[in-house]
Amino acid sequence: MVLTSKFYKLAAASVLCLIMSLTLGCNNKATKESGEQKDTANLVIGVLPTYGCLPFYVADSLGLFDSLGVTVRLETFNSSMDCDTAFLRHHLNGCATDLVKAHIWKNNKEKFKVISALNSTVYLMTARQARIIKSESLKEKIIAITRNSMLDFTLDNIIASVKLQSEQVNKPQINNICIRKDMLEQNQYDGAILPEPYASIAQQKGAVRIDSSEKFGYDLGVILMSDTTISKQRNDVLAFMNAYNSAIDFINEKINSNNMAQLLSFLPISNYAVNDTTAYLKIKQMKYASSPSDNSVKATRDWTVRRRLVSSSYSADGIIDDSFVNQQRKNKK
Repeated sequence: MVLTSKFYKLAAASVLCLIMSLTLGCNNKATKESGEQKDTANLVIGVLPTYGCLPFYVADSLGLFDSLGVTVRLETFNSSMDCDTAFLRHHLNGCATDLVKAHIWKNNKEKFKVISALNSTVYLMTARQARIIKSESLKEKIIAITRNSMLDFTLDNIIASVKLQSEQVNKPQINNICIRKDMLEQNQYDGAILPEPYASIAQQKGAVRIDSSEKFGYDLGVILMSDTTISKQRNDVLAFMNAYNSAIDFINEKINSNNMAQLLSFLPISNYAVNDTTAYLKIKQMKYASSPSDNSVKATRDWTVRRRLVSSSYSADGIIDDSFVNQQRKNKK
């Protein structure tokens, strides 16, 4: 495939945007790895400032964790790769990530379990100047993603749905959500895969929303806990997930009353004018904690095998611990 000259300019632009992001930041909070200081929290959880992770921020802000007797410290990362690295280096008890990465890590013998799916939808957004209004026009275009992740998986599914080959689309890796959004707004590539509220922020600045992961029906975002945490702090993890479900109730009430600005205020994205963004949000009522569907596990497992990210003999058996969501169902009866 012949790459456009625009693609070669991307590396230089990425460096410039990275420097800017380190200076300005996507939000006003600095992130530290939990291993840098003594921590008294029962659980340290890596999260991203996205709508999928909103229940954790709500539970923290409303004191729901404390009310259930578990001290939780949320570590916010603007880059999913940084969050993943912190978890794999055992600086975190758990983290928000996705099924694609979970398969890769299990294949690499990492010790963890998926304890719930997240309400995570990502969107294919195209730059204003790209003038792309349908997925069929993606051939030879530049779409920024995080590779070997649910973003990569979603883009491949979108590409396949319009009878294109994965290799016919250029996919630069831009891990930082804020940089990916900012570069899209600056028309430095043709499109990007973004979660909410970044998709809406970009749309408010002129980007076009043309497709999403939702139409495929997969549960892609997940919350993981290390095996050690599950075995030694089971009550803490159960309290953590109970607080998550209570936060879902709060969020759904705000959605029903159309109070989206208040919901966005829980996310550390204070540099953005959330009131101007709410009109573009594509969100539905959130589901309580639940295990990813068997179809989601199989589809992501098969994709990682085709991509040779895991061995051909890899089995996803045992990747999910559904005991926490099952316990919550019993408590609600």
